[in-house]
Amino acid sequence: MHIRKIYGPPGTGKTTKLLNEVKQDIKELDITLKDIMYVSTTNTAIEEVRGRIGITKNNVGKYFKTLHGIALSHLLTFKKDVQLYNAAKNTLKLYNFVETAKIKFCREIKVRYEPEAVSSNAPANQAFEAWSYVIAKYYHCFEDVDRCFSAFQRLYKDLPWLVRIIRRWLEYKKQMNYIDYEDLLIYLYHNPPYALTPVVKFDEAQDFADLEWEILRRTYIDVPPYTPLPRRITIAGDDDQTILSFRGASAEKFLDFPTDEEIVLEKSWRVKENILKFANSIIKHVEKRKSKKVEPVAEGGIVAYRSFANIYQLTDFAAKIANKYSDKTVFLLFYTNSMVHEAEIELYRLKQPFRRLKGESAWEKEVLTAWNIAAKLKSNKQLTYDEFKFLLRHMRAHLISKGEKENMLSSFKQCGTPIQFYTLTKLYSIQQLLDSKTFNFARTLDIIKTARYTIKPAQVNLYVDTIHASKGREANIVIVANAINRKALYENSIDDLRRVFYVAATRARDVCVVANIATHTQFLRKEVVAYATT
Repeated sequence: MHIRKIYGPPGTGKTTKLLNEVKQDIKELDITLKDIMYVSTTNTAIEEVRGRIGITKNNVGKYFKTLHGIALSHLLTFKKDVQLYNAAKNTLKLYNFVETAKIKFCREIKVRYEPEAVSSNAPANQAFEAWSYVIAKYYHCFEDVDRCFSAFQRLYKDLPWLVRIIRRWLEYKKQMNYIDYEDLLIYLYHNPPYALTPVVKFDEAQDFADLEWEILRRTYIDVPPYTPLPRRITIAGDDDQTILSFRGASAEKFLDFPTDEEIVLEKSWRVKENILKFANSIIKHVEKRKSKKVEPVAEGGIVAYRSFANIYQLTDFAAKIANKYSDKTVFLLFYTNSMVHEAEIELYRLKQPFRRLKGESAWEKEVLTAWNIAAKLKSNKQLTYDEFKFLLRHMRAHLISKGEKENMLSSFKQCGTPIQFYTLTKLYSIQQLLDSKTFNFARTLDIIKTARYTIKPAQVNLYVDTIHASKGREANIVIVANAINRKALYENSIDDLRRVFYVAATRARDVCVVANIATHTQFLRKEVVAYATT
């Protein structure tokens, strides 16, 4: 058995290195993709890898998954836990698996929840993250959910509302016969797949929690191989980019994991010299880290410093930058989701199109389509079939019956826009045609009033999200809100926060703007003075 650790600083091509290893392993060991396990922390990362290596069918790269995905596949295939198997099958019937179960639960108990949000202040998100942390940190010690819950109660005794949410969630899961992601990791801990493949790649391993490291040890390190082929294990990551400490991730675990060989990738293909110097000025103060000397992709790069009265003023600035440099990708990054929501409010007021890095904004879900419909109707342009269908779905009920909608759709497919519809557009404005109650976002009709031109999704160059959501992404211009809240200072070490802002700075290819906000506490101080220009 040979264990290799790869340190991949930002932009150094860590994933490319792993995929080159995959090709080399296939050639040297005379194996196929079915004999390789590739694990990462998110489905987005896995889908990118599958696309880059040309996996189009699940049975070809069946072990290219997250640990949760591997656990679910193993559970459904081998049915070692019948009760959990039935719960998994029941949860899979939901539209978005565990997320839908959490949404239903939070609606029932009337607690605010932000689906798929990272570092959210919503009560349910805080509770789920705290429970995930306890399971990830302590389950391999207790090996019992009830004992973990007792530890959870002791840890959060000063937050009784948080304990109540998780107690009710555990009861709700049992009542509805649902599972969650913690159940899947617990199943994998007790039912390790025992090295089904001779080659294993663990990507983004710095964000593994204790339970995930223990699963790795029990599955691949402490058991003999089930194959005559030599076992090759590669663990790739970067301790400087450990940003999920609130979920139990530990940079020290990654640093201390014993290996036979270490490789440090030393050439960044993204970050320019001045931006890299600025990022290094943040991360060099971390007490325990692997020292790395990274060569920048090129000289130059701009680190700028600006001050703003509030988040709304900062958001106005970001919108102007995105419009001025329409051919560039612009990120506006915040530490918390509550800050992101404030920025979204201002962007809707400005009628500025934007995207989220994780999930979809209301612009992407429905405003953009409604905007393009309004613009086309004003200029007498032909609608697409999907736009026409969208329009009929949101049209006021008294203007057109359900049967007439079906006839219109059929007529549109055969010979274009029906005459009856043209008549309606002459009699009523777009606001009079559409029923605001049918939209998920209440301000949609107000926003599209000023629509004069169509917007293609590819033209939307402004992304607004948390720093955590930006992991693995990059942009020409990155605007980082140099702002944290009391909760961040209370729940994280200074080193944890340094790693987060290091990740934010290294998303930038050309320009990194550090934005102070007068209403919020600054985190970066000396670094900004030393490296940023006003």
